[in-house]
Amino acid sequence: MTTLTLAYLVYFIASGLMFWRLPTTTAILVCFFGGWLLLPVGNYPLVDDHEVFTWWITGLAIPSEVALNKAWVVSVCCTLFSVVYDGGKLRTFRPAVLDVLMVLWCLLPIGSGAIGNAPNPSAVTTSMLLFGGWGLPWILGRIWFSTADAQLAFLKACAWSGVACLPLVLIEGIGGYSVYTPLYGLHPFHADGFDRYLGFRPIGFFENGNQYGIWVCLSAFSAIWLVVSQRKIGSGNLAIWIALLCCAIAVLAQSIGAIMLLLAGLAILVFWHNRGLMPLVLGGVGLLAVMGALHLSGILPLEYIARETKIGQMLIEGFRSIGRGSFLWRFSQDIKAMQVLDNALLLGTSQWDWWRTSGTRPWGLWLLVIGQFGLVGFVLSYGTLMASGLKAMLDSSGTSGWSPCNVALPLAIIVGLTLLDSLLNAFLYFPALIAAGAIVSRQVKGTSVTDVRCLVPAFDG
Repeated sequence: MTTLTLAYLVYFIASGLMFWRLPTTTAILVCFFGGWLLLPVGNYPLVDDHEVFTWWITGLAIPSEVALNKAWVVSVCCTLFSVVYDGGKLRTFRPAVLDVLMVLWCLLPIGSGAIGNAPNPSAVTTSMLLFGGWGLPWILGRIWFSTADAQLAFLKACAWSGVACLPLVLIEGIGGYSVYTPLYGLHPFHADGFDRYLGFRPIGFFENGNQYGIWVCLSAFSAIWLVVSQRKIGSGNLAIWIALLCCAIAVLAQSIGAIMLLLAGLAILVFWHNRGLMPLVLGGVGLLAVMGALHLSGILPLEYIARETKIGQMLIEGFRSIGRGSFLWRFSQDIKAMQVLDNALLLGTSQWDWWRTSGTRPWGLWLLVIGQFGLVGFVLSYGTLMASGLKAMLDSSGTSGWSPCNVALPLAIIVGLTLLDSLLNAFLYFPALIAAGAIVSRQVKGTSVTDVRCLVPAFDG
């Protein structure tokens, strides 16, 4: 038995004990977040030299050569034991249109195989991995996180998961040691972005340092919302200290893009009561969609604009002057890989490594999805999550962003920030899939402050 298999087996047994002893919602949060914080990523291909840049390894959000992985194991265990110990909750489920889209996304590889494509991994394997990575977290959110108190518990778990990263700051961020290598072998992305402006950026048991960066920043976002919204009804000082610690951990990660997203999310909350903000958000989403469509079609040649025009050259120099050359590099890799997709934009290539002939791979998850599953897959995956977040935002428009009864709003912002982060990163913040499912079936509207009993104290069990 390999170390990887043993770790997953121990996790399975521990999860069963958690669900046996704890309320289902609490057990889901402990096992889901705990699994992501502690389990090995998956059956990575062997890498002997930590100096090698393993650019060809993609994230767990879409199926690849890393078949056995914790995104699948964690979701399957949490869903299985939820049904075993709290199966009666399934009767509360009411299907919605977005559920159909999520199912279609998970079944897309089988449909692609049926029309003559030969998916790699196989159609059944790819579909199973999508159901485990995307479909099951969505179901957990739809069924077990549909109420205000469950969604608040989810935000608390997000905050506590940031606090749990403190040992990584001390061991890896300051000491420069790896916690992954002694237990599970050399992490293929250990050296990728490890050196920072001050000390090191931890990676822990995450897929990549970028995933760690967005994880701790969204933990800080959750902690700040909990403190500000609940101070109005008297939460304790513990919540404030936890928020401060989460913010410190987020800053020490030194992931500039993730920190900018954190600040953007807080800015949305601050100005959310302004009714003019929602049209601005919708306009920004629409602009990104139009620019992406024009770029993919070749009508808007972003590479030419960036390299051959005065405005583009000014932008390049500006990014380099502030030390953000990695942004330009990722953008260039996307453009190189995109040339492979001329005849496969609609349905994709069905191959996880479709980009190999270009000598590089896209660094953004959105383009990896399009290359493997086409624009159809992109609409079904990104469109489903985006629609769930925008619907919650529309329902909350004009209210205070810090209202304790408006818990769907921070969840929607977490989903939105996750999608934005994935435009440049291939490593997804997976708790956002639970958040997206939760806000589709939320029962928050019309709930009074006194009805939300889990608000005080903010971080009790």
